[in-house]
Amino acid sequence: MTHHEKVDATCGKNGTKEFWSCSKCSTKFADENGNAKIDDIVIPATGNHNFTTDDYKIIVEPTCNSTGSKAYYCLDCAAVKSPYVEIPRVAHSYGEWKVVKEATCSEAGEKERVCTVCEKLSEEERPADYVEKATISATGEHTYENVWTNEGDVHSRVCSVCASENSKETADHSYGEWVVTKKATCKETGLKVRKCSCGAEKTEVIEKSENHNFKIIPGYAATCTSTGLTDAYECILCGFKVESQTIPVNDGAHTDKNGDGYCDGCNYEYHSHDGCICHSDNIFSKIIRLICTIFSWIARTRITCCSDMEWYPGINMSFLS
Repeated sequence: MTHHEKVDATCGKNGTKEFWSCSKCSTKFADENGNAKIDDIVIPATGNHNFTTDDYKIIVEPTCNSTGSKAYYCLDCAAVKSPYVEIPRVAHSYGEWKVVKEATCSEAGEKERVCTVCEKLSEEERPADYVEKATISATGEHTYENVWTNEGDVHSRVCSVCASENSKETADHSYGEWVVTKKATCKETGLKVRKCSCGAEKTEVIEKSENHNFKIIPGYAATCTSTGLTDAYECILCGFKVESQTIPVNDGAHTDKNGDGYCDGCNYEYHSHDGCICHSDNIFSKIIRLICTIFSWIARTRITCCSDMEWYPGINMSFLS
């Protein structure tokens, strides 16, 4: 007798009962002793699938722009369970962020990035969230230009972007170089000013100058008989005067405009050079002086016997010496 194990029926496949068969006649028995003959050994298929609960087959792969589907299957016959289970879309594959609106000191900005998969699709196929947007926080950093408003002791400025009162900052004035608006003289003080870019001004008095603007009051030279005066000076602005000084009588300031050999003012005789032969005490010198005097009287002009007195007008008699 040959023993046949029981084969359980499945959802779609018949099973067989446990039985024994005669090796000579193939008769089937329900026991190993061959006492109970059996004709029907088929166990009908159950029709109940043994579906999985944690394992499944992917029917449609999900993408970032469409859902997918999966199905649980029968462990016995591999049949799939209907309806399919939806698989949510996968996350987008976003590219780099691009700034759409720059953030300022007081206003938030905006940036966005696009899914690199969905952007290849047509407009109709793209899901609404294929573009991701995000807010850029306000910077809080104000932008200032060199434009100040005068506020008396200080000046101020506000942010050139938001112009809010919260952005206001103050600073000391920044004055430029001094500019003279009124020049100081010896008579009056002057004035100088320097300005800040905000319009504020700072002025200072310039002390009177010690430099006078003199006009000359001409003096005159001393002569052999009278004193002279130096030039005097008088400031044309304030009237300050530098008085003239007396020049003593000049014993050497003789003049001989008529050429008679004698000073016009004091009758000083010009012919007085030391060492001249005509001034010696010998008889010859006395004769020469006499001749010069006679000829000077006759000619009515100065006649000199000295070669170094040629600047006097008259006749040079130096050949006599």
